[in-house]
Amino acid sequence: MIIGITCGLLAALFQCSSYILSKRFIQKNGNSFQLLFASHIIMGILSAVGLFVLLLEHDIPPIQEFWYPLLKVNAFYLSAQLCFFLALTKTDSSSRP
Repeated sequence: MIIGITCGLLAALFQCSSYILSKRFIQKNGNSFQLLFASHIIMGILSAVGLFVLLLEHDIPPIQEFWYPLLKVNAFYLSAQLCFFLALTKTDSSSRP
C-alpha cells in the first residue's frame, strides 16, 4: 500500500513539474515540435529498456495480434501531445481565470 501511495504522489509531482518545464522549454525555444520530438526520443529510450526487461521475464504475443490497436493508441496519443504543446504556446500553464 505504501508503494502505491508513493507512486501516486510521485506521478502527481512529475505531472505538475512537466507542465512547468514544458512551458519553460517552449518560452525559451518557441518550438512545440522540437519539444514533442525530444520528449519522445527520451521516452522511446526508456521504453526500449523496459521492453528489454519485459522480454526477459515474460512471453509477449506476436505483433500481428495487436499492431492495429497499438497504432491507433499511438496516433491519438501523439496528436493529443501535439495539441497540448501547441496550447502551451498560447497560454500560461498555471494562469488563473
